[in-house]
Amino acid sequence: MSFSGSVSAMLLTLKNNKIPKRDNKMGHLEYRKGVPIGKPLKYKNKLSPAQMALFKEKLEQKKGKMTRRTVLIFVFTFVTLVYLIFI
Repeated sequence: MSFSGSVSAMLLTLKNNKIPKRDNKMGHLEYRKGVPIGKPLKYKNKLSPAQMALFKEKLEQKKGKMTRRTVLIFVFTFVTLVYLIFI
């Protein structure tokens, strides 16, 4: 098969395997009519502004710990790979 034939075959394959649009994938009558699917979310507990600030602070600390952990694992793995490859 020549280059142009293989390229056209690849394009045809991509065209045939294309993911359907959301309307076609979500073919439910409720979705098409605009009626929400499922029950709407209801929040039972409401936070005061002080509790919300405390929650945000804890969340930021948790995210910072996870970021540091991820960076440390990446650096350790990278240094180990460099050491194994070059030494």
